[in-house]
Amino acid sequence: MSRELKASLIVGALLFGVLLPFTSFSYDFGDPALMLDRALNPSIEIGPSSHSLLYLLLFLPAKLGGDLGIALANLCFGVAASVVMALAALRVASMRFRPWLFATMSAAFAFSHTALIKALSMDVYSLQVLINAVLLYALVRGEREKATKWYLVFAACLGLQIANHLWAVFLLPAAIWWGASLFLRKRVSAQNVLTGAGLAILCAAPFAFPSFQMMAEQGFQAWYQAALGGDEVGGKFFGYAAGEAPRAIALGFAMIVFQFPFLMLLFPSGAKKVWVHQRKLALVLLLIFVPNALASMLYKENHAYEVMLTHYQFVFIVIGAALPCTLMKFRRRFGELPRQVAFASAVILGMLLVRGVATYADSQGFFKLQNARDFPHRSESSHFVMGLPEGGGQSYAEEVCSQVSPDSVILADWSYWTVLQRRSAEIGGPQVLAFALERDREAFWQSPKLFDGNHFVVSSEALYEMPARKVGAALEPLFGSKGSPILFRIVRAPNTPK
Repeated sequence: MSRELKASLIVGALLFGVLLPFTSFSYDFGDPALMLDRALNPSIEIGPSSHSLLYLLLFLPAKLGGDLGIALANLCFGVAASVVMALAALRVASMRFRPWLFATMSAAFAFSHTALIKALSMDVYSLQVLINAVLLYALVRGEREKATKWYLVFAACLGLQIANHLWAVFLLPAAIWWGASLFLRKRVSAQNVLTGAGLAILCAAPFAFPSFQMMAEQGFQAWYQAALGGDEVGGKFFGYAAGEAPRAIALGFAMIVFQFPFLMLLFPSGAKKVWVHQRKLALVLLLIFVPNALASMLYKENHAYEVMLTHYQFVFIVIGAALPCTLMKFRRRFGELPRQVAFASAVILGMLLVRGVATYADSQGFFKLQNARDFPHRSESSHFVMGLPEGGGQSYAEEVCSQVSPDSVILADWSYWTVLQRRSAEIGGPQVLAFALERDREAFWQSPKLFDGNHFVVSSEALYEMPARKVGAALEPLFGSKGSPILFRIVRAPNTPK
């Protein structure tokens, strides 16, 4: 067993043990709830729920262990991603492997804000981060070593990411440029290039097959819109106006600093060293960073910080190049053993300090980005139109179901439908129906075919903005009931992004 592998197993086990007591074992909204549903009813579809072959690593634990299984699997993916990212950063550093430094860098990524949240919650992002970490590690190894296997690993991860989400097409410019560069430098043969391309296509097959089927049945435009997440996501993709974009980009860079407060001080030095001494690697990393950063920073949604994880990883790797010089300075000032303690303390305590200041500022009302809720027309009714959640998915589902009678009908979009459906099945009611999201918000009020099977065709914005009495009037003919529905209306603070 190599020294790196042994250290990886030990550090991974320690991180797993430290984080396990803080892991959430309750299902949540959106992707986590949807993936749990897919675990029991596996399917492949085009859209926000498309997934790669590696999602079997989530389906199987969920099938065998339910909530506990998927939570533990997700934590393993988060820990593994942190270990691989540390290995990649030390490879860029071109220095002798030091277990203490490897442990520090692994902890730095594991405890960074977004990676930590995703590892501790029942979500799917940790697996995405792990795939991308292996891709970046293969890139670093493949650029420094004349080994075709790393090029093939990179190609496989590229295909898995595209199958995971179409946003991974932003990796294609970097992949094409790197492959062409390796071919022109005679690092890989034409046969290897074709093998890598075929491997990428094979790994993207769960996405490719239904894509061809949808294009044949509905046309290219329908496939393209669905692949980008449909109208709901498409309207938020690069959704900021020209005047809003600079602020969104500035907030995006601020989030990077928030992830690694102390280590970001090393980024300028690391970027300079990579550019001077590893120019080809720098160009590939830049081609990865720029499209992903712009796409995620300009994604007009309050969870955009989650889709920024790709360029958090880019920054972390570049920081690695500055480690040798930084550690030398620490050694001159503190000595050998004290420098290890000093560096590790600066990395970890810096993160805790910034996180604590931000939490305090939020508690004092410095950040007013939360959504407030108003409850107009609260009266008993057989209909319940949901607004935004508070707390975890399980507790929210329990709260909602406790407020209505078992013969009620709850309307919910897909993000909330799964958790409510699970709770409803546990207690024997109420009935939970889902509505689809459409751009035409008037469709809800004008369409004579309002109710189609188990789904309403309606804009969520329409439900939130239309008067409660109008919602009730539209629903009464369907169920033969009278009275206003309970409507959770969204009221945004003045400075909250729409």
